[in-house]
Order: sequence, then C-alpha cells, then structure tokens
Amino acid sequence: MFLNPFNPNYPADIRYFANRKRELAWFEEGVIPSLHPSSSGPWNIAILGPWGIGKTSLANRFMHSCRQAPFDIFPVFISCSRGYDSLYGFFSMLVSFVADELSKHKGWSEKAMEQLRDWQLSIHALGLTVTKRQRPDMATAGAADILRRQLRDLWERFLADRECGILLILDDAHLLLSLDKQAFLILRAVIQDLHLLGARYGLVITGPSELFEDIRLESEPVVRFFNKMNLKPFDREDLADAIRYPVERVQAGITIPDETLDWIQSKTNGHPYFVTFIMRVMLMNAHSERRVNLDVSYCESKWPEILRLIYAERFDVDWSSVPPGERMILRQIAAAAPGDCPAKDVQNSGLLSRLVQKNLVIRKGRGMYTLYHPLFGEYIQQVDFED
Repeated sequence: MFLNPFNPNYPADIRYFANRKRELAWFEEGVIPSLHPSSSGPWNIAILGPWGIGKTSLANRFMHSCRQAPFDIFPVFISCSRGYDSLYGFFSMLVSFVADELSKHKGWSEKAMEQLRDWQLSIHALGLTVTKRQRPDMATAGAADILRRQLRDLWERFLADRECGILLILDDAHLLLSLDKQAFLILRAVIQDLHLLGARYGLVITGPSELFEDIRLESEPVVRFFNKMNLKPFDREDLADAIRYPVERVQAGITIPDETLDWIQSKTNGHPYFVTFIMRVMLMNAHSERRVNLDVSYCESKWPEILRLIYAERFDVDWSSVPPGERMILRQIAAAAPGDCPAKDVQNSGLLSRLVQKNLVIRKGRGMYTLYHPLFGEYIQQVDFED
C-alpha cells in the first residue's frame, strides 16, 4: 500500500516532521530546562506567523520534545475557538485537558489514579454547573479564579513532590480575545502567580504575526511575558528536509534532485502549505506512473494540473469569502506585485484589516501590505471574475 506523507490540510505528522532545526534546538536547549523545578522559571513562547507557515506543526513537534525530556514534562495541547461560551468555559476545558494528560502517565500509584479520576469528575461537574447557572459576564469574571485555583490544586495534590513541569500549548490563542479582551492579561497573571507558588507551568501560544502589534498599547506586560518565535518560509535547507525526509520515511523509492528542490522553492517561496500541496500531487502522480526520479522536466509537465488544483482547493475558496469591495482591494494589491502596496494607494483602505484577519493579506511594516502568497496574486490577475 502506498502511503503519501504529504497532506496540506493538516499539521505535519510527527513521524514526518524533519525541519525547523533552529527553532527545535532553541526549544530543547532553553525551554525544556526552564520547566525543571530547580530552574529560575519557565520560558513562555509565542509562535507567530502568517497562515500556513507551520505554527501548529511546530507546536505539535514541541509536544514530542517534551515527552523525550530527561524529566517528566506533561504537554497539554488545546485548540482555541470562538465556539466556547465564555473565557470561563475555555479555562474549564483547559483544566480538564491538563487532568486528562496527567491521567495518561503510567507512574501513578493506584490510589493516586483514583484521586485523579475523582478530581477530573469534580472539574467536569463544576464546569457544567457554572455554564448553566451563571450569566456569561459572571463566568468571564470568574475565569481567572477557576484557572488559578484548579491548576494550583492539581499541582499541590499530584505534582508538588515530583521533578516535573507542565507545558500549556494554546493553538490560535488570538481567538480567545473574541471571548474576552483581557484573556492574555489573565493568562499572564495566572501563570506568573503559579510560578511564585512553586507550580511549574509554562505557556506556548500560536497566533498571527501582528498579534502583539494589535495589543501592545493595552497589554505591554503581555508582550514582555513571551519570547517571540517568528516563523518564516522554509529556507533551502528546511525545504530539502521537509521534502526528502518524509519520502525516505515511507520508502517511496523516489529520487528528488537538487534542481527539483530549487524549482519547488521558486514556485512556493518556501511557503510550507504550498510545498506540501505540490509534493502531495507530485508523489501521487509519480507513484501511479511508476516514476523513480522527479526531475524538473517532469515537474514542469505536471505544473498546470497542480496549479488547477491549487486554484480549485484554495484560491477559489479564498475569493468566494470576500465581498466585491474587498475584491477590489485584492486586485489593487495584486497589481502592485512583486512589490508591497502602500495603504495610502488603496481605495477604501479601512477594509485592509478585514483582509488581514481573513489571512489573505499580510501587513509588512508601517502601512505596507502584500498578498499572502504570489500565486494568489497570479490567480487574481489571470482569471476573469464576475463580481
């Protein structure tokens, strides 16, 4: 059975993750030791970058590093969402996730496991009761209290006498701001308070590149609380690892020459989503046609098909998500390519922030904007649209 290791619609599978070596080294040499009880305190990280750059994949890889650490680290991954009724509801779920992660550990005594199960049941019951009986504003007001009390209680009951740490990983953390604009301030205050009480909780969040620019004036302490990890597109070394390692891991028996890597870099600018998209299609074709060498001429022959699929699966969806006024702005920015477009040159520039939120436009420096990928610009310029 042929296994295709490339899937652009999900974070990278941990079995095939092979790049971001600099970021991983920094995490393993700095963040992991900081979670040890004898350290001066956890390093908190904000993984920042535009859509599709690999923030979730890297956060997921950090979980694997935690599980390989020389002392117990319990990584807790949770995807943030606007779907929670309140910040209280989200924090209740986060505490429950922490308890679930601890329950997977095989080092507990039978008595400790029983106590942990009882504790989990009490948390679930508390969350349901509060959600049903309290108004949303009351639930939000109690969010910091439940997070602080329950994480402290969990630590003191089960972990205080162990050599361990807990890493909370909040994916798409910026979505919490739609539940409560003070969400980050609450998180910072709680994690800092727990540290002073001897509870070793670290925090990793992922979010868009402009996350801290948007909250800096109101939440300067939050900005200082995090070490920033700004992800960029793959460089040539990262791209080679991201392509060759998965192919070798599934024993596909396919050679990918250096010239082909250069070709993929030129088409994608190293953007992880489009690298993965191209490789998914290319590997499927190579397998069905029994190709053993993905040379540049073969890739060029498949490019029209790949581009058609990218248009249909990604860009058509992007375009359909914006109304006519925003489409006009996208056309203006596309016309300015390959350079950046100044906001002052855009008609109705007040709509730019909406396009940034929709991950279609990237803000670069003061008042400068560009499309999230050059291929999207080509799509806009080449296709005749009916608004």
